[in-house]
Amino acid sequence: MMIAKQMDFNTLKKVAFLTLTYLCLMVEGSVAQMSYPFGTIIKRVFDEQLKPVKQVDKPAEKAINSFQADGTWSDVDYNIHSVSNWTPYLHLQRTLDIIQGYVCPGARHYNDQKAYQTILQALETWYQKDPKSDNWWANEIKVPQQLGAAMILMRFSPKKLPDDLERRLLERMDRGDAT
Repeated sequence: MMIAKQMDFNTLKKVAFLTLTYLCLMVEGSVAQMSYPFGTIIKRVFDEQLKPVKQVDKPAEKAINSFQADGTWSDVDYNIHSVSNWTPYLHLQRTLDIIQGYVCPGARHYNDQKAYQTILQALETWYQKDPKSDNWWANEIKVPQQLGAAMILMRFSPKKLPDDLERRLLERMDRGDAT
């Protein structure tokens, strides 16, 4: 019973994070122009998500080096829909690894054009392939949460995501269970 309550609380925390992230990202304007409380919330999410320099270089380098010209990673099966061990999620995780390296001052890939282009291509590929899991949690919580974290980190980056790409990713966050 205690485990069920804990799982419900953890799920509730993730839903709250996702909801706040979505609301904050819907606010127009740059980070500097965001009004209270949304600007404050986005800055806090950024501060919580950003990893220290010594934790970002190796994962970012590995993700960039294994990224393929077609915008994918060779070990990810984008057509799988499994409830557990859903490999398309690795695409988002690796994209976040690159974003961490791109937005972290002092990191090897900070403000690096190749990293930026990889991020854009990876997010565009995610949008185009539109992978879906048979697990509602992955579709409604895990993926939108990771997309939200990616977009918030990029709001503080040297070069932002194109508005059109951000808008389309927000629409994907909002659609809910896509199965």
